[in-house]
Amino acid sequence: MKKSKIACVLFAISIVLTLIARQSTAFADWYYVTIYRPISTVFAYVFGWLPFSVVEFLLYAILLYLVFLIGRAVVYRVRMKKRRATKQSILKGLQNLFLFSSILCVLYVVNCGVNYHKTGFAEQEGFEVKAYDKEELLTVCNTLTNEINGLEDQLTKDEDGNTVIAGDMVSHVKEAMQSISNTYSSLKGYYPSPKGLLFSEILSYQDITGIYVPFTVEANYNSDIPIYLQPFTMCHELSHLKGIMREEEANFVAFLACMNADDPGVRYSGLMNAYTYCMNELINYDPEGFSEIRKQLCEQANHDIMNKRAFWDKYETKIATISNKVNDVYLKANAQTEGTNSYNQVTGLILSYFRKQK
Repeated sequence: MKKSKIACVLFAISIVLTLIARQSTAFADWYYVTIYRPISTVFAYVFGWLPFSVVEFLLYAILLYLVFLIGRAVVYRVRMKKRRATKQSILKGLQNLFLFSSILCVLYVVNCGVNYHKTGFAEQEGFEVKAYDKEELLTVCNTLTNEINGLEDQLTKDEDGNTVIAGDMVSHVKEAMQSISNTYSSLKGYYPSPKGLLFSEILSYQDITGIYVPFTVEANYNSDIPIYLQPFTMCHELSHLKGIMREEEANFVAFLACMNADDPGVRYSGLMNAYTYCMNELINYDPEGFSEIRKQLCEQANHDIMNKRAFWDKYETKIATISNKVNDVYLKANAQTEGTNSYNQVTGLILSYFRKQK
């Protein structure tokens, strides 16, 4: 019963924190500065020094343990012995499961859930998101295209002609995030290394490029996706560690970090992702303008886009569809009313960035 009482208390804490944060942005802001940042920094240091995804290995360990418990219960039942012990074991197992679920719940709320309701990055850092017209979108798409084309000769390619990142990609990404934090104070702090999953194909089947894990405060990414996409994904997930939970803002921070990087491959990653989002928006505004700009893209960028399409075509399954629907529900439950469409709202933020450059 003691375990059940502890679990109830933890669930109650989770519910209270969530309800208060939903009603008060001021509370969520205070919580972020006073509680989340110190706690998340400790988590990041504790788990960050390990070269592998802790949560991935914990997940596999839990699955193996569940298989063991089920197998043991079946053996007891088959032998028709220790029936009472089996019932007691089941009850104990349910209590342990209840406690374990409550721990996960409170970790999620403490390290993630409350931050959905704090003041957004754009508002904190003075980026004004406002309505834009076709001409402004055309201008930005042209600018992105020209900057991508300007990097073509500086990029490193593998034997298949795909863009790769020269040197230590993780170090480049961490340096980019640390560098940009000098400009945007809400990004200051320690950054652990983002970690590629050992079995990244699991993410590929779910149409996922990366995932922030609040239970261990880890930035995990899909290491199977084309390499030119990976720096942007890493920066996106690392931004979540700084309490930036809204997906369009995490995309925006990733773009800002990549644009600020010294490595041309990392800058290319940010530009190519921004290009995709903005061009997807442009085709709805001006199909003819889209076609004209699309023709101007350099050969290397076109090659990488085709490689990306070929990669994702392999994973177009019902699993990916279900995963997207689950993510859509999750985001809407956390006050992102646009659901998975919120990723695309980064276009307005990208335009606000170029607006400030004038």
